[in-house]
Amino acid sequence: MEVGQQRLVFADFVLLFLSRDDLADPACLAKTTSSADWLEKNFGHFSVYATLEQLQTLNANFSSFESLTLLSPSQVAELTLSSGAVNSTNQIDAVFDRLEDGDAFKNVEEFLTTLTAKPEARQ
Repeated sequence: MEVGQQRLVFADFVLLFLSRDDLADPACLAKTTSSADWLEKNFGHFSVYATLEQLQTLNANFSSFESLTLLSPSQVAELTLSSGAVNSTNQIDAVFDRLEDGDAFKNVEEFLTTLTAKPEARQ
């Protein structure tokens, strides 16, 4: 499936389904054991197309650091800005450990691109 098609599946199916408010368990939280479990079961590989804010809106108890290994570099950049990770040695170490997984250069490039594009980073 091409990237454009994956984005459409995410936006027009996954996100819409989990955002429904006419179900007893709209975000499908009931049968999950953790934030990482919820992310894997409900998004799978499509999770990279969600913003961190979307994940937190769908799941009020979403733990970003618990799910760090499943987050995209862009989501990790959003987490870094929103969590105050830059003020915590342990958290920033975890962020950089995550970025070293896989293609570290590509991950760091995506992370820095997202980080510098956010208004919070320019303060």
